[in-house]
Amino acid sequence: MVKVTVRLMKEGKAAIRPIDYMISESLSEPVPHLTFAKFISLAGLQAGKYAAVIESRDMITGKHVTQQASFVIRQ
Repeated sequence: MVKVTVRLMKEGKAAIRPIDYMISESLSEPVPHLTFAKFISLAGLQAGKYAAVIESRDMITGKHVTQQASFVIRQ
């Protein structure tokens, strides 16, 4: 069971509310990595430089990982 939180940031400030969701899948043993995808609508965001900050927390072990990806919305 993994909790994922995505924050879209613009100039160091939140561009939208954080997006939370849970990933749950029964596996018999731990896995070294987890691949997932989630559609996030960017409609309504102004042009500019953004960062997506993705935080994941394994709810069983408590392991926490944060990654960041930058992107640009053009007019």
